[in-house]
Amino acid sequence: MEAVGKYEFNGAGEDELSFRKGDTLKVLSTEDDWYKAELLGDEGYVPKNYIEMKSPSWFRGNLSRAESEATLMEQDLGSFLIRTSQSAKNEFSLSVRHEEDVQHFKVLRDGKGHYFLWSEKFSSLNSLVDYYRQTSISKSSQIYLRDGSNESKGGYGASMMASPSTAGPGFTAPAANFKKSSFTPPPTLMLKPLQRQAHIDAQMQRQA
Repeated sequence: MEAVGKYEFNGAGEDELSFRKGDTLKVLSTEDDWYKAELLGDEGYVPKNYIEMKSPSWFRGNLSRAESEATLMEQDLGSFLIRTSQSAKNEFSLSVRHEEDVQHFKVLRDGKGHYFLWSEKFSSLNSLVDYYRQTSISKSSQIYLRDGSNESKGGYGASMMASPSTAGPGFTAPAANFKKSSFTPPPTLMLKPLQRQAHIDAQMQRQA
């Protein structure tokens, strides 16, 4: 998913990703208080309170395959949702209402981090969705993604708003509360030097 930088962040370590206020980041994982993200081909950890998640209505987080089928069978042809994969961590599945059933597509990623279903590749899930609003996602029939937004081809389809129970952890915009306790490093970074926390504290003081 995507996030926008709320404040400038200058990474102190090799595994931290620097960015500026207003930059759009591709979020790769959302565990703990540090998120792994990508910007212009570079990957690293960023403090979640420095970014604001952009969670579209079609993203349903940890919704299961069975739950997505039950939801979409009540919707119009082309209605869809994207959810986190149940079989692979940090990967996504696209579920789409077809004529008689719901079909599921694994969203693939290449070595450069681009998303794709077939041959066309995209820098973000948002771009992939926008493309298949205007191009049939099915190879055997004309099925366009529809979620009730103005960008949907034909302009109809039920809107599926994410709720706290289905949006998944990490996809609620973080509170702008810059307390020291809000920046606990993820488990893999707990053994980094103490100056890491001092560096973050200094940035918070400058931007408060």
